[in-house]
Parts: sequence; C-alpha cells; structure tokens
Amino acid sequence: MKKLVAAIAFASLSSISFAGTQSLTTSIDQVYATEEERFGGCMVKTGTLVDRNLNCKRAYVSLDCAGVVDGNSKSEGQRKMDVATLAMLTGGSVNMLVTDQARVNGYCTVERIRLLNTGSSS
Repeated sequence: MKKLVAAIAFASLSSISFAGTQSLTTSIDQVYATEEERFGGCMVKTGTLVDRNLNCKRAYVSLDCAGVVDGNSKSEGQRKMDVATLAMLTGGSVNMLVTDQARVNGYCTVERIRLLNTGSSS
C-alpha cells in the first residue's frame, strides 16, 4: 500500500509543469496578423530564438491581439504589436518578457515588450 501511495505521489509530481519566463533582447524579423482564433490574432518571428527551457515552439511568439490569454486585453495585445511593428520597420531591437505560462496554439506569449534606443547619443 505504501508503494502504491508513493507511486501515485511521484506520478503526480512528474506531471506538474513549471512555468518559465525569459527576457529576450532581439530584432523582429516578421510580423503576422492572423484571424483571432489562431495564434492569438497576431504573432512575431524573433531574430533570436526563444530559450529551449521554455515549453513552447521557439521561432515565433504570440502578442495576443485577440485577448485570449487571461489578464491580457485586445488593446494591450495591439499595443505590443505596434511596438513590434515599429521595431521591424526601423531595424530596431526590443526587449520582451516571454512566458510559457500562457501559450496560444503552442506558442509562448509576450507579457511585456519594450523598444530599445539604438540611436547613438552625442
């Protein structure tokens, strides 16, 4: 009986997945606007791949323009998309906080995105 209880406890612990986050400084290679149901309505292809330790597909991240992720609205997702589009068009870099806690169609989502100043100061 003790072995059965121990086996059940071990099995339940091994099925727990731990959410991870990554701070990713990267360029934006491509911007995609999709239908709302797929990929959260918008996603980007990053110049740097998402960390292998995150439990999601690596080449793209969702900005969730559809507001499907709990705690994110459509307008928040669209603002993230605006920053990503600006970075892509200007050749600038962004810093993103990417998480696998909330995924859309297997892709990690961006909690925060910040456009970095790539201009030289005089």
